[in-house]
Amino acid sequence: MPPRWAKLCASDHAMNAIDEMSALNRDLKKFFDEHGAAYPVWQALEAEAGRYLQ
Repeated sequence: MPPRWAKLCASDHAMNAIDEMSALNRDLKKFFDEHGAAYPVWQALEAEAGRYLQ
């Protein structure tokens, strides 16, 4: 069984994932839009994960 601190670290890392993925989504969309690129695969992933993004 992992030590208690390992569970705390994993939990803390998971809590930051929403903010990190939301920032990645925002910045990638900005990049694609600035360069006039189509990004249908990313848009499909965004639609699938939309309720988790901020």
